[in-house]
Amino acid sequence: QQAGVELGIVSIGAAPLGGLPVDVIEAPEWPGEPVLLVVDARAAVIGARSGDSFSGHFGSGAGFVAAALRTFDALREGR
Repeated sequence: QQAGVELGIVSIGAAPLGGLPVDVIEAPEWPGEPVLLVVDARAAVIGARSGDSFSGHFGSGAGFVAAALRTFDALREGR
């Protein structure tokens, strides 16, 4: 039996990922390019990439994961 995994990928530019669906969004007002990752609704990364630099935060607290999910949704909706 296979485990079900939901994968949502968004990018501010075309990102060919071998058949994985990628939603292209407008670049938000963000310090650099946004980087968000939520794993199993239990852990998250919220960060930004600017050139060769990356800065961000990792957390597994419920509030932090919820903030990452809300930010992901807001970026998809253009907010």
